[in-house]
Amino acid sequence: MIKMRNLLSKREGFTLLEVLISMSVLSMGLLGVAAMSVYVSQGNAQARKVTAATVLAQSQLEAFKDMAYASITTGSDSNNPVDESGNAGGIYTRTWTVTDNVPYANVKKVECTVSWGSDSISLYTLIAR
Repeated sequence: MIKMRNLLSKREGFTLLEVLISMSVLSMGLLGVAAMSVYVSQGNAQARKVTAATVLAQSQLEAFKDMAYASITTGSDSNNPVDESGNAGGIYTRTWTVTDNVPYANVKKVECTVSWGSDSISLYTLIAR
């Protein structure tokens, strides 16, 4: 009988205070993860735009390599603003500047700039005669 009383009087488990403290620590951690996921989503969206702009600039520079040397001149995309595929109606503006005889004679420096909002990227290539 004594043994049974000892078992019944022995209290095990968590107190209400311990449960509240552990729940508050857990909720702070979850709030941190939620805030981090918002920043990650924004970073992914910006990275997607930078990648699309880089592809647009690179594809324009590649198109210049297939053109006759004399026909490579300063200009802009006739579809501006363009989308990720270069079709009309997007958020990107694609322009290019051609400088003759830079850095050598009979060489053109072609710089293509793609901008969106307040951001932009620029790529350049050299094309020889």
